[in-house]
Amino acid sequence: MDTNLLNAFIVVADKKSFSEAAFELYLTQSAVSKRVTQLENIIGAKLFDRLGRRIELTDAGKRFYPRARLIVSEVKDALLAVTVDQGLVSGELSVATSHHIGLHRLPEILKEYKRSYPKVDLNLSFMASEAAYDMVIDGKVDLAVATLSANKHQAISITKVWDDPLVCVCGSEHPIANLTTCSADTLIKHPALLPEKGTITRIIIERWFEEQSLTITTTMETNYLETLKTMTSVGLGWSILPKVMVDAGLNSIDIPGLRVHRALGIVTHKNKTMSPAANAFIQMVQTPSSQKICN
Repeated sequence: MDTNLLNAFIVVADKKSFSEAAFELYLTQSAVSKRVTQLENIIGAKLFDRLGRRIELTDAGKRFYPRARLIVSEVKDALLAVTVDQGLVSGELSVATSHHIGLHRLPEILKEYKRSYPKVDLNLSFMASEAAYDMVIDGKVDLAVATLSANKHQAISITKVWDDPLVCVCGSEHPIANLTTCSADTLIKHPALLPEKGTITRIIIERWFEEQSLTITTTMETNYLETLKTMTSVGLGWSILPKVMVDAGLNSIDIPGLRVHRALGIVTHKNKTMSPAANAFIQMVQTPSSQKICN
């Protein structure tokens, strides 16, 4: 069976759109539709219901989807085994990462990687670390560089690369800005700007306050740390952000006893064979020179 047909089906199912699948596959919409029709003819079942502009997987499509992904993955691994034996650093490499890591940890690494391995087609996707974990688990990316979670999925391997200390900050005109130190009790009387509930970073922050039997009131929640930084700098509230983000627009606030940090690193699937391109990337991220932080 032609894996191009399977891949077209998978992308359409993921995107829920023939036009978006065509864009991702660099094909015309009619070409994608033709491949799906060919696949339906081969297996003798309708895979999608076309409901106006919407499409949905049929029952047969839902049953076929995980098997199609498995077939494509097995073929890719078979080809990868040959590439590994040849020791070639080429082909595709898909990496998921957060906006924060992409801005502050990866720029120099990516620059050096593309210089060293020009034959690698690097596909970098930005998303929340939690979503990056899911992408690795589902086999949709080769690896992720993300905030590491203490609740590790059994299929996941993690490698810590950076320690990322967090600090309490506020804008220069905030009521607590001129305090030499500020107790946690005083701090929580003011609204906070924090990452969304359930995220790894939010859990780390809330855990410390819960240990002090304190509850935070938030007026804004977003996973975009740069947005939190900007809104904090203009006085909308206090926040707890990575120390690397603190600049002249923010005041660091000393909260006695507040010691919170998160770990950043590499996330891979235990059952996925790493290509030479992936191994080269992992090695480059782990080299001492990669510890340099970009501001």
